[in-house]
Amino acid sequence: TKTKQTPAERHWVLTSLLFFLGWVFMYADRTILSPVQGVIRDEFMLTNAEVGLISSVFFIIYTAVQIPSGLMGDKWGRTKLICIGFLIFGCATALTGLVTTFAMLLAVRLLAGFGEGFYYGPQYAVSSDSTPAQYRTMSFAIINSGQAAGISLGLIGSSYISFELGLGWRTTFWLYALPTILIGLAIYFFIKEG
Repeated sequence: TKTKQTPAERHWVLTSLLFFLGWVFMYADRTILSPVQGVIRDEFMLTNAEVGLISSVFFIIYTAVQIPSGLMGDKWGRTKLICIGFLIFGCATALTGLVTTFAMLLAVRLLAGFGEGFYYGPQYAVSSDSTPAQYRTMSFAIINSGQAAGISLGLIGSSYISFELGLGWRTTFWLYALPTILIGLAIYFFIKEG
């Protein structure tokens, strides 16, 4: 006979879906820059080294924040920390569309990397703790596929919105910011820790 799943056992599906969407928008928000780098280089009259610095400051801070974010999540609550991170990098994504100088662009990309650094460790801790052992492989496959989906959404969306629709490079950043913030709030309100 088939045993009925408890609400806790069914909760892994919602957790997996929301964390999948978390990775989608993390990767989308970081890759929307790639198709429009040439336009940004021309607008701000940047050298190749300066264009490379835009991504470098993002990834340096993103990597540096991951270890303390794991410790902070254990102390103050993982989903709370994830939500704060999403609010930070969602706002930084929107602010990227408003920059008027190269220094401002570096600052908001650094801020985006800082916010995204709060996701990696706490997300894996929550998903491991809240997913029954028999569903972990499926859950992690769903969650991690968000990365590839996000890269596609970022590259295709940025190219299409900026060039095909002719809305300019800034519009993509504004359009992606809102769902990013909403995903962070959904993770906080709907995912139970442990």
